[in-house]
Amino acid sequence: MSSKPPTEVEHDQLVLQPRNPIELNQDCLLEILSWLPAKNICKLQCLNRSTCNLYSDRLLRKLQTLRARTDSGIFVHNSSSLSSFEKFFLHGSSGVPPESIEFMLKNSRKIVASSNGLIVFQTTKGVNKSSIGDLCVFNPMLQTLAPISSPPDFSLDDKPRIGVTCTSASDGLEYNIILVTMKLGEHPHEWRTVLECHRYSSKNMSWEYLKAIDDSGRRSINLENPVFVSGSIYWASDTGSYMSNTDPYILAFDVEKRTSKLMPLPEEARKVGIDNYMIQVAPWTNKSLCLIQYIKLRAVVIWVLESTSSRGSWMKVHEVDLVSLELGDVCQTLGSFTIINGELLVFTAEDCLYVYRLKDKQLKKLGEHNQGLYPQLRPYANTFHPCGKFEHKKVIE
Repeated sequence: MSSKPPTEVEHDQLVLQPRNPIELNQDCLLEILSWLPAKNICKLQCLNRSTCNLYSDRLLRKLQTLRARTDSGIFVHNSSSLSSFEKFFLHGSSGVPPESIEFMLKNSRKIVASSNGLIVFQTTKGVNKSSIGDLCVFNPMLQTLAPISSPPDFSLDDKPRIGVTCTSASDGLEYNIILVTMKLGEHPHEWRTVLECHRYSSKNMSWEYLKAIDDSGRRSINLENPVFVSGSIYWASDTGSYMSNTDPYILAFDVEKRTSKLMPLPEEARKVGIDNYMIQVAPWTNKSLCLIQYIKLRAVVIWVLESTSSRGSWMKVHEVDLVSLELGDVCQTLGSFTIINGELLVFTAEDCLYVYRLKDKQLKKLGEHNQGLYPQLRPYANTFHPCGKFEHKKVIE
């Protein structure tokens, strides 16, 4: 059987068309179902009794989690306001129960990560931390959660900025969380920040201290938007001429080797006036990293990292002409932007959220939001990913 996932149309046909029924053995049915979003599989459970046992099958949940795409939807939240976010789904098969959204709005202080169907949020002050934790791992499709306390002798309440990545283990069942917090250098006049890194393992149910990155460069980095790719975490620095002697760069931290380095941007990217562009990093296909360069009012250029040597080797793969999109002068000023699955450029302009398909060059307005000019964008995948050994089932009534 082909390993190519069904298209969105094929998804709908499989779910909605009962004509010409054929008998499938359980292995074949499991293979087909594993390519569907979790929401569609739940619909099948309601429509067909023969799939009820498969719905809770451990192998199905594992395969579905490993094969899920991250283009189900996106959470948009204000980077400064607390307990505020809006959700946008890219197609009808990707929604989550409204009770899950209500639960997050009530208990989340800030969404800090989204990975493979799991949402990680920092809980609000005053909630029952014994049941929800300082960080909460939540699967909105299954309505299950796992509370995670802060690392030992460590408090998140006094950390205004944190960076979090959540990555699935190879078995599709466990996950790791890497928490990065910022503190100033020991000397008050020192232009330097130190990043302290901790890792949580859902398998071991414990934290470990990784390292203090004491050289994050002279520029500020986008701490809240880390990207984990092939064993390393990447952050983009800011831009602007306030630091005229230091070009923008990317900070890379190898988690296992516990080493860090500063990587320069592509030479062509550095030729643009330093006040005339912004940068961001995002996962690309085949476990690689991409650099997104927004050249103000003109274009979005996408580069893919081909080599992780000290200086890096970049290849330009796309250049999107913003003028040709006819967004208007105001809307050509982008706020936040990211890439999903190496296929979709998602960006905000004023109070609007857009998605641009890189392959067929099609632009679609997803809707309007009220999350400020530079909101955080968290892509979401519709999966059955479990929340770990501390998981609470059916937490929402």
